[in-house]
Amino acid sequence: MSNLKSRPKLIKVAVWVALAFLLVFICRCCYEVFFTSRDIVVTYNQYLDDVGFRYSLETSNVASDKIIQKDTTGSVITVEQKYEKVADMSSSTVDFETDNKNLRAIIAGNDAVIQMENFNGLKGDRSLVMTIGVMPDNFDILVEQIQQIGAIKSFNVTKVDKTGEYRSLIAQQETLKKTRDSYIDIKEMAGEIKDLLMLEEKILDVEAKLQDLGVDIGIFSTEYSFCTINFNLLEATKHTISVRFVLGCAKSSLSWTLTVFAVTLFVVAAALFALWIILLLINNIKLPPKANDAGADMPENRE
Repeated sequence: MSNLKSRPKLIKVAVWVALAFLLVFICRCCYEVFFTSRDIVVTYNQYLDDVGFRYSLETSNVASDKIIQKDTTGSVITVEQKYEKVADMSSSTVDFETDNKNLRAIIAGNDAVIQMENFNGLKGDRSLVMTIGVMPDNFDILVEQIQQIGAIKSFNVTKVDKTGEYRSLIAQQETLKKTRDSYIDIKEMAGEIKDLLMLEEKILDVEAKLQDLGVDIGIFSTEYSFCTINFNLLEATKHTISVRFVLGCAKSSLSWTLTVFAVTLFVVAAALFALWIILLLINNIKLPPKANDAGADMPENRE
């Protein structure tokens, strides 16, 4: 009789579990159908951000700016600041060809220079990574216009002062020039051929270092004063919801829901089993008899 009475309760629990399973399955399936493509776009954009960052390290642009200050005596002095300003941007578009043309028109309209370009992929899955050098006065305008290309996904602007690095390079250059001139003066004095050859090698070594410094200092030249924009453009295709696509989402959703329910049932069963063990241990614990009860059970002493 007790088994017959418990059957309706078990059926009711099974029905609620099945309804919960069906609800979770439907929600997961809808999520995969309508939002999976967006997750793919974001993930691939993060990959393009890494590519753009790597190229930004290879391309160095330094801008110059005049800053008017007052010294300790109150006199007005002009200080030239050297700085590096970099904008990292990423966008996705469903009209890749049109936005690509608009991007190049915007770059040309702001007198900017394409310093690096990486184009890859076939139609429907194309990507463009571009490093742009732009004059400081046009930097903010160009950044604002590029933000209108496609759907912006990420944006970051970094400005780093390079004045100290520039002054350090100039100081090294002056030191090397003095060293070279000293070697030349010593070389003009009469000496052994062995010593003259040694001095000539040192002079050539200093000249090579001066040439390398000249390249590094050339980056700070006001003639090539540029700021940098790293821009990543990704083609995002319009996904059509086909029967095959829905069936694929249903299959993966069913697998995900089964896994979640299996883990949930295991955790619930383990918790109930642990609770049953605790209750069983509590029931088996024998409490010591009370003092009054013990005295009552003892036989009375008779004289």
